[in-house]
Amino acid sequence: MHLAHGNAAEEIGRVAREVGADLLVVGHREQGRLSRWWRGSVGASLLTHAPCSILVAVSHTEVG
Repeated sequence: MHLAHGNAAEEIGRVAREVGADLLVVGHREQGRLSRWWRGSVGASLLTHAPCSILVAVSHTEVG
């Protein structure tokens, strides 16, 4: 288990390199436009920082 703080995509990529990960499994849920603009997209950033393949599990719950 790893506990980190900072930019999520950078930290996930750093830990994946440290442990020699072959695959990252991440969850995704839809966000509203304002929320996506405000927080940015960790998923898009993760594509540039991941040292291995990424599997994305998508939640189909509606945005409230």
